[in-house]
Amino acid sequence: MKVMNSRQKKNYWFWVLPILIIAITLWNVLPLHTVKPDFVFFNESLHSALEAIGALAGLLMGLFLLNKSNNDGKQHFFWAGTGFLVMAIFDGFHSITRPGGGFVWLHTLAVLGGGAFFAMLWLSGLSMSNRAEKILPWLMAACALTISILTLADRQMFPLMMNNGQFAASARGMNAVSGMLFIIGAVFFVLQFIKSKDFENFLFFLMALMFGLAGITFQYSRPWSDEWWFWHILRLASFLIVLGYLIRRHLYSQVELLRVNRALKMLSECNQSLVRIGKEEEVLHTVCSHIVEIGGYKRAFVEFADSGRGIGQAGLAIRTGETHIIRHIQDDPQYASLREEAVKSGYSSAIALPLMENGKTFAALNIYSSHQDAFDNSEVKLLSELASDVAFGVMALRTQIARLRAEKDVLTLNKELEQRVIERTRLLESANKELEAFSYSVSHDLRAPLRSIDGFSQAILEDYSGKMEEECRSYLNRIRAASQRMAQLIDDILKLSRVTRVEMHSDSVDLSGICLSVAAELQKTANERKVEFVIKPGITVKGDSRLLHIAFENLLGNAWKFTSKREGARIEFGSMQKDGQPAYFIRDNGVGYDMAYSDKLFRAFQRLHTESEFPGTGIGLATVQRIINRHGGLVWSEGKIDEGAVFYLTLQ
Repeated sequence: MKVMNSRQKKNYWFWVLPILIIAITLWNVLPLHTVKPDFVFFNESLHSALEAIGALAGLLMGLFLLNKSNNDGKQHFFWAGTGFLVMAIFDGFHSITRPGGGFVWLHTLAVLGGGAFFAMLWLSGLSMSNRAEKILPWLMAACALTISILTLADRQMFPLMMNNGQFAASARGMNAVSGMLFIIGAVFFVLQFIKSKDFENFLFFLMALMFGLAGITFQYSRPWSDEWWFWHILRLASFLIVLGYLIRRHLYSQVELLRVNRALKMLSECNQSLVRIGKEEEVLHTVCSHIVEIGGYKRAFVEFADSGRGIGQAGLAIRTGETHIIRHIQDDPQYASLREEAVKSGYSSAIALPLMENGKTFAALNIYSSHQDAFDNSEVKLLSELASDVAFGVMALRTQIARLRAEKDVLTLNKELEQRVIERTRLLESANKELEAFSYSVSHDLRAPLRSIDGFSQAILEDYSGKMEEECRSYLNRIRAASQRMAQLIDDILKLSRVTRVEMHSDSVDLSGICLSVAAELQKTANERKVEFVIKPGITVKGDSRLLHIAFENLLGNAWKFTSKREGARIEFGSMQKDGQPAYFIRDNGVGYDMAYSDKLFRAFQRLHTESEFPGTGIGLATVQRIINRHGGLVWSEGKIDEGAVFYLTLQ
């Protein structure tokens, strides 16, 4: 057995109504006067009252539909509204006309004019100018008014409508035509209803169908008979029912519009609060107040996921991340334990909307209403938008607070760092002063004893050379050499100290020129040596010229020293690219060194050769490294025993 659902039942009853109208018409065609063939009820006042009420209802319906057409842009309501306006004017004059030919003529014009405009519904697809739409209804109304007044003034202007107390053929024919025109309009409305499922179209279809059947069956009617009165009452009832429905729907639309405006105002005020207020707790309190005071809800609050409650619709919204609605608290099983308290508080329906950030629900916005099923689709859409704005606002506030806290921490840290820098600077200045004092002590206090040792040793050698043995002279010479080496060490330490502390002045430095100058000085110290210097011209850098001169004195001096035992000595200065950055090198073909000991090269006092092989204090390369480091660069070396060495450096 097939079960009919509620929607099918609703559609079923829709189509029962037209069948009933047709059945009533057939009952009227098999005239009621067959039951009471002599029934005649002549009451002019009652007839005038019925027609006057119908005319007023038609006038209101016409104005309503014309306004609706203007607002909604539905042109078929424009034609229907114009038809009702014309019908109302003719019927209004019909209601004040005494029975006779003019009486029937005005009624016939009413249904004929209304039917004509209902048939014009099929022209709704044609475009009309705004001026034509505004003028046409009132032009037709003026024509109807003029014809009605002329009818009252001159009773000879209309065709024969009555013949021996019965309707004439002209009256029957004109009513039949009007009936067919209404049927054409009824077909249009029923097709609109099938397409849109709008109940208004269905009501107008029934009305047009009834008017059409009344016009077609008019020829079977007798003046003041039972069926004649029946059609008057039925037509008036249809006018009032349809007009009542339209007024009710209009009022509902106004209420709905007010509700939407209220919701939009609530949304606007809440968004302004989110922007204006800078504290999370105050923002949420203000938003919930707006929801209650402006939105008209009973209660609103925000429950956070870490609150530990998680019950009811709020818990579901938090756990699932979806909006949860309770349409009837009194009937919902979830509220069984809280129903009594909810009813006392005046709650009838509720909604919980998740507040989410990056797909994770951190809270739920709970709203209670005193009305059952208060949350329709449009309401839920607006409230979901509000929940999204609240979530964004809360997270923005938290982000801002975290940023302000971080900025405060940074400011505090900066102050601490500034204080530390001040303290470290003070300590560094103190250490530099101590170092300067130490350097002064080394320079003056240590040099004097060394000079005395060297001087007295030399005096002994000169004065008593002939009286002492060779071994004694050797000891004295060794004492002098040691004191002189100690003096050289002191000089190198002082140079290293000055390199570290001297103030830098950055400028354009010609490295090629420095190398040429140092090479010339080295060549003067030993003219007998034949050393090939290959210096790439035009190499300039940014740096301190004095410090870089010291660095290249040491590097070229190293190369000069370690090529001293090489025939065909060669020292080269050039540039290259290292990891996309310029690098500079000094290459020699001297004795080289074992790369296993390369980590000792740039340490102070570390030597890879003995004093007897190559003199020196082991300070030169340490000085070079400190100078290059102060320029933000790096220095390193590669070498092989008996194949020479290469020193590379970069400068920032």
